[in-house]
Amino acid sequence: MPEYLISSKKGQCYLDNFKLHKNNKYIVTLDVEKFFPKCNASFVYNFFKKFFLMSNDVAYLLTQLCTIDTNKSNLSEEVIEWFNQTNQKLYYPLPNSHIPTGSPLSQILAFLAFQNMFDEIMDYCSSNNITMTLYVDDITLSSNKKISKNHIYVIKNILNTYGHNVNYKKIRIYKPNYNKKITGVILDKNNIPKATMKLHYKVHKHSIEYKINKDEALKRKLLGEMYAIYLIEPTKYHNSIGLLKRNDFS
Repeated sequence: MPEYLISSKKGQCYLDNFKLHKNNKYIVTLDVEKFFPKCNASFVYNFFKKFFLMSNDVAYLLTQLCTIDTNKSNLSEEVIEWFNQTNQKLYYPLPNSHIPTGSPLSQILAFLAFQNMFDEIMDYCSSNNITMTLYVDDITLSSNKKISKNHIYVIKNILNTYGHNVNYKKIRIYKPNYNKKITGVILDKNNIPKATMKLHYKVHKHSIEYKINKDEALKRKLLGEMYAIYLIEPTKYHNSIGLLKRNDFS
């Protein structure tokens, strides 16, 4: 797997994404719009056929197993309604047969089927001294020079060539000395990683609830949230995690 890919790698998680960008002044984050639903099954078929050199029938069979066809599958009314509503909002119609959202193989298969697309983006970024990482469908760019709108335009055109697009509502352009959000981690103006206020609020809210009812399911959720913050900010919740494990949290 290429170095720029952070997701779908053993031993790596979303917390590793910001590390390659933290020393750069300018950061831009992009989101590939409806990535899995727009991963056309034809790209999956070509991946099996050209990369693994499979015969036509085996590549076709595996493609059928790994993708969903909205015309043939027995989908619930809620899913069909979501699919139709989403189609109406997009500039390009969703393919009927595509990689499903929620499948354990979707992340890695979607990347491999469209690796040529991401490699093109990476090559362009490298030639312009821009650091690029990918976490599922989140593209992060950083540089010590300003990242122009033209760079975003070029990346958009590369995505368009493969049937994808940038989600314009989620484009974030961060200037130096501003807080920057990279896949759930905030880099403050001093480039020190912080957990989001949303995550801190969850810990505060669930701590109050747990002290009242001592629910075991809530305890596990609270531990997970505290660990998530602790991994980003090692000075936070160290004692609370220990107390919670020993059932002394009150």
